[in-house]
Amino acid sequence: MARKSKKQTAETREALIDAATALFMQHGMARVSLDAIAAKAGVTRGAFYCHFKNKLDLIYALYHEIYSHYTTMLKTDLIANDQRHALEQLEKLCIKLSLDLAANKRHQRILTVFYLRCDYADELEPLLELEAKSMQDDIAMFSSYFQRAIDQGLLPADTNVQHHALATQSFLNGMCYQGLRFPEVISFAQTAPTLINLFFDRYRAHTIAA
Repeated sequence: MARKSKKQTAETREALIDAATALFMQHGMARVSLDAIAAKAGVTRGAFYCHFKNKLDLIYALYHEIYSHYTTMLKTDLIANDQRHALEQLEKLCIKLSLDLAANKRHQRILTVFYLRCDYADELEPLLELEAKSMQDDIAMFSSYFQRAIDQGLLPADTNVQHHALATQSFLNGMCYQGLRFPEVISFAQTAPTLINLFFDRYRAHTIAA
């Protein structure tokens, strides 16, 4: 039997991820079996193991896809625009992240799975450690913007950059959760940018006062 081409291999992997995402959204992560994923993707259990060690390994792949995408956007922005007004730069980045999510239905589905279809118990408990590490990384990167704002004289020297970074991360996280839960209330393309502007108004007020 001829070996599958790289294209066929990639297509099988994508079929498994798409099948898992659809089933997770419908039933929740914990209730979906490996066999169900393989069946929905139209492949054998053996084919599944050619791509993933187990169901948790596939879930990690889902998580890394979504997290690496937005982390790359953040890191690229940090490197490319380090001479700009730090707070305006961060505000524009947050809006860019929201618009990117609005345009990417696949990422919306994946995030819905993690926000709304995962109870983080039993076999899924290791995801908490992974997400805690990701949160720490996010806070570290957001802190860089606030440190730059201090260096640019936009914030007082004694500003706690980690607290401001945590507030930003928490705001974005909460807005994303509510937007996925109630899309009729929060649109990532329309409502979210306005909310982000309101969040950053506090910094504009400080800058004007200064």
